[in-house]
Amino acid sequence: MIKGIYKNIVVVKDIDSPIIEEAIFIVKPQASKSGVSKTDMLVEAKRVLEQKVRRYSEIPTQKKKWKIF
Repeated sequence: MIKGIYKNIVVVKDIDSPIIEEAIFIVKPQASKSGVSKTDMLVEAKRVLEQKVRRYSEIPTQKKKWKIF
């Protein structure tokens, strides 16, 4: 067991996904010390989550390869 380590986390539970139940974010120490509010942390976590879901859920399109004879 490790003692003396403390991390702030944000847990996003209201994810509209049939597969993923919740997402857990570990907050940077600078954000905790700079006085960022809990609401701001939650908004940022949701923004990052939506951005990543959009990025990885896009279906890659295959480029057509033209052959010149």
